[in-house]
Amino acid sequence: MDNKTKVEKFSAAMIDKLFADEAEEEQEIMAYGLTVICTTIGSFLAIIFLSSLVGVTSLAITATLIASILKIFSGGVHAANFRNCATISAIVFTTIGWFSYHASSLNIIENNLLFLIIFISGTYILYLYAPADVEEKPLNSAKKRKKAKIYSIVIFSCLNLFLLILSLNQVDNSYVLAGLLGMFWTLFSMTPVVYRLFNRKYVRRRCNQ
Repeated sequence: MDNKTKVEKFSAAMIDKLFADEAEEEQEIMAYGLTVICTTIGSFLAIIFLSSLVGVTSLAITATLIASILKIFSGGVHAANFRNCATISAIVFTTIGWFSYHASSLNIIENNLLFLIIFISGTYILYLYAPADVEEKPLNSAKKRKKAKIYSIVIFSCLNLFLLILSLNQVDNSYVLAGLLGMFWTLFSMTPVVYRLFNRKYVRRRCNQ
């Protein structure tokens, strides 16, 4: 029985047509990459559409970009199909944008406490769970997993520092807050509880295994 989604079938067909001379293993790698690209673009368009309805597009995009940068290195849960991925992404990042817009006036990041909370909790989560992969694309190499963990912690620290500098330079707090919450969503998506919520298999792979 073929359990592939429509996007996966489309990607496989396109790669088979364009790279018919390549080995089957190479075609599978390219098809997976095309599926990720298609899903990413579709989700991004869904985020733009939904966030534009409530007037927080720029904030939702800010949260999405910051979250995506971290997720490249840290990994995290993915929805089982394109429709769910686009729907959940649109709802989550539009909500982050809406909350950031309305909460910025509360000055909740003025004393830098939120930076400290997210940095400490985020570093701990990354230490425990990064890189968090999915069953379809496991990262089994201990060496690569260790490198990905280090990269994810470094990138996370740099993003925190970048947002802190923006805050200290009195950039609109709503954008800083959107970035912080975007990072927090990526961190949250790495935890076993979220894998269970998404009905995805979670496998704990240590860097020394």
